[in-house]
Amino acid sequence: MQKDILTFDPVCLNEFENVLRHYPRAKIVRSSSWREMYSIETISSLFSPDIAVGVVGATPCLNPITIETHKHIRHQAV
Repeated sequence: MQKDILTFDPVCLNEFENVLRHYPRAKIVRSSSWREMYSIETISSLFSPDIAVGVVGATPCLNPITIETHKHIRHQAV
C-alpha cells in the first residue's frame, strides 16, 4: 500500500480536527469508498492521536443489487 496516497490536505485536516476538539464526545464513522479498502487502523493513523481514538467504524457496504432494489430507502434517509 502506498502511504502517500492516503493523506489529507494538512490545512483541511487541521481545521477538521480543531472543530472536533470542541466536541470531545464526537465519533468518526467512515462512509467513503476508503471503508472498503483500508482498515480502521490505517484510517485512524491519518489523524492526530487525540482524534484517532474517535474513529469508531464504518457504514456498511451494500450489494449493488440491494441498493437498486431498495433505492427508495436512500431517498427517505435524505
